[in-house]
Amino acid sequence: MVKIREKDKELYFFTASFPYSNIETFIENEINYLCKRFKKVNIISHDFNSEINRKLPVNTQNMKIRYELSLVEKLLSLYILFNSLFWEELKFVKKKYNKKIS
Repeated sequence: MVKIREKDKELYFFTASFPYSNIETFIENEINYLCKRFKKVNIISHDFNSEINRKLPVNTQNMKIRYELSLVEKLLSLYILFNSLFWEELKFVKKKYNKKIS
């Protein structure tokens, strides 16, 4: 069995506003430790109003993702309900983990 070290993995780190504003200041210290432990740290924020104002380690990548979907995006997401792969995966999860899915 191959042992995977944390340094070989990527971390996806979801925040409200870091590194784009002065909120979540505690992350400024934490991010340095995380970057030492992981090969790459992807910081995902939904703050679209601010610019980066924090100094970040080299192995970080910043992304902005909005949480609200447009009407078109909501309608397109209904497509998954008609996809057979979705239903097969749902059945698999229910059987494998014996969980009720609602």
